[in-house]
Amino acid sequence: MKQITGIKKLKKAIEVTFDEDLVVVVEPELVIKYHLNVGNTLDEATFLSFDNENMYLSTLRFALSKLKKMLTVKELKDILSTRDVPISIQRRVLNHAIERKYLDDLAYAKMYLSLRQYQEGPQMMKHRLKEKGISDAIIQMIFADYLEKDIVESLVKSKLTSMKKKTKKQAFQTIKMQLIAKGFDHDVIDRSLHFNVEQYQGDERMLLEKAYQKIQHTYQSKLSGYELEQKIKEKLYQKGFSYDMIKAYLEEIKLQSW
Repeated sequence: MKQITGIKKLKKAIEVTFDEDLVVVVEPELVIKYHLNVGNTLDEATFLSFDNENMYLSTLRFALSKLKKMLTVKELKDILSTRDVPISIQRRVLNHAIERKYLDDLAYAKMYLSLRQYQEGPQMMKHRLKEKGISDAIIQMIFADYLEKDIVESLVKSKLTSMKKKTKKQAFQTIKMQLIAKGFDHDVIDRSLHFNVEQYQGDERMLLEKAYQKIQHTYQSKLSGYELEQKIKEKLYQKGFSYDMIKAYLEEIKLQSW
């Protein structure tokens, strides 16, 4: 027999003290169901039933608080495994959440793809979904209509139009490295850059003039003549200007100086 010796209201629960200094934090709805009043007693069978139901309800309340953020079944399962409650209770809570669609791996995967498809390549997304416990069948389903080519082309166009302070070569290299880092396919990136070259909005002539002036100012006090010209060519080429463009520009400057 367990006799109740004290009851204390907490913010979201009731603290019940039984004899032998056993303190249990009780879900409010169980206070009435089990007639938990000071002086009342519970026999062993009733106490075990009460304790099991209380663990379930408290674990369920904890789980629902975590589900304010969208989770996969595996993620919630991992969270529940850290609590000191029986596996049977954890499974009941998981089943409750799944039955009521609080947990839905298909919906989670679709949402993930929708939100991350412009930030992560397909292989990266698939890997991360697997880590979250999404099944291969669901991954295959949500990627059935996924077109990496269209995603990459959209990203390439957007990035090319914004890189006005970089040479075409610099812009292409920057975009390629950014998209590779996100997990997109090399060949898909290269094809998209090739077919969208007209989206580049930079004025390479103006960029070349500014770069030339800056490099000349830096080295003209240290070098002269042929050595200065070679240094300027080297630095301009490193900045992404083509050899032919550099050569034509330097010849133009020479003609203007005559």
